[in-house]
Amino acid sequence: MKTTSEGRYTIPYLTPAIYNIEVTASGFQTLKREKITLSIADKLNLPLQLTVGAVSETVVVTASRRR
Repeated sequence: MKTTSEGRYTIPYLTPAIYNIEVTASGFQTLKREKITLSIADKLNLPLQLTVGAVSETVVVTASRRR
């Protein structure tokens, strides 16, 4: 997934779960956020700021279902 020119992003229709988020971009260090809880109808504002560093470009979102 890519951000807008302003650096904004959306990921619609995610299933309520606990997510781990990994963000990478060319010329920056990888940023990881773990155990992000998303409940039904949540609209989560998760500001992310990358630090200059490693070279790559991907965004990975994983989930574990609640029981």
